[in-house]
Amino acid sequence: YLYIGDIGDNLGQYSEVTVYRLPEPRIDPASPFDPKTIGPADTIRLTYPDGPRDAETLLVDPLTRDIYILSKRDLFSKVYRAAYPQSTTQATRMERVATLSWGFAVAGDVSPDGSRVIVRGMFNAAIWDRPAGKPLWQAFSGKQVRLPLLHEPQGEAICFDARGAGYFTIGEQEFPPLHYFPPAEPNRPKK
Repeated sequence: YLYIGDIGDNLGQYSEVTVYRLPEPRIDPASPFDPKTIGPADTIRLTYPDGPRDAETLLVDPLTRDIYILSKRDLFSKVYRAAYPQSTTQATRMERVATLSWGFAVAGDVSPDGSRVIVRGMFNAAIWDRPAGKPLWQAFSGKQVRLPLLHEPQGEAICFDARGAGYFTIGEQEFPPLHYFPPAEPNRPKK
């Protein structure tokens, strides 16, 4: 599935946010840029337990399909979870499950095998290992490993590569460069 989050709320005023979920289209490697028809999308409406929040980080746990949103405009970003299955007929109240030791989270990703999570702040990035057999949010109570970043004007994106080993970053400018950080200590793939 593709998950598209309408979760930004610069002024912290919306009573709910929306995530759209739709089947991911099949891509023909011979013509990857051909137009695709997608949809229809499921609409998942979410509310925060402690009032509206601005957010840019949407994560989906590939093992449980729980949806996570990390707040942006907090000194310490808060982690909210909407457990699967999420309702498509009424708003789901998320639960606050963790708090980062830093704030202004702007992007994140979960490794394809669900074993690690990576989050980027406005000025930093970190990676956590998920404890075996535990919910994804418990990774945030474990040891975080700071990751290198290059200077990017309004750098606000990060994701794992297809193997969940290295990671990509990109900024928000016209024709920005895409940076790749290959696997290395401490972000090497697990054996």
